[in-house]
Amino acid sequence: MEKKIKNKKNFLHRKGFSFIESILAVFLVSVGVIAGLKLLTVGLKDSMESRDQFAASLLAQEGVELVRNIRDNNWVDNDPSTGSFNYFPADDNNRCIADKDTSGVNISCGVNNGQMRLRLDNDNYYMNSGSTNTKFFRRIKFNYCNVGCSGIARDAAKSVVVTSLVSWNGEVSGTSVDDCNTSTKCAYTQIILNKWGE
Repeated sequence: MEKKIKNKKNFLHRKGFSFIESILAVFLVSVGVIAGLKLLTVGLKDSMESRDQFAASLLAQEGVELVRNIRDNNWVDNDPSTGSFNYFPADDNNRCIADKDTSGVNISCGVNNGQMRLRLDNDNYYMNSGSTNTKFFRRIKFNYCNVGCSGIARDAAKSVVVTSLVSWNGEVSGTSVDDCNTSTKCAYTQIILNKWGE
């Protein structure tokens, strides 16, 4: 009988988790869950930032291609009075936009920051004159060159450096490609266009 009572005592006095052990276990699980959520949030933010950077790079490339299109169409139009750089700004300019419409590509210079915003039109093309605002702003710069690349008028130049800067940070800050990087949320593309056989 004594043996039975002793086993009954052990059964009633078995140790379970103490309050401190329970609190510690809850704390460790909470730290793990919070760390996992933090990693997920940072990864999602970086993914969205990469998406914006990729889109900005493509929009910057599109900007210089629109300008190249004007130069190429000037050459193809078979009018001997049309120069390669007709419809470009007359002098160096760093506040221009290029838009495509039914008549072709048009360049406007001396624009304000609001006019540099890219918008979606009804066909989902990025335009400065579209109806739906996006987060992207595009500025196109023109620098005419002979030997040096500044202070030359369009008609005297043999080439032009075209720079397209795209920002997804509200506006294209600065006028130099040195100011355009991922930390300022900016991407750019730069090309040199030469005159065609003039």
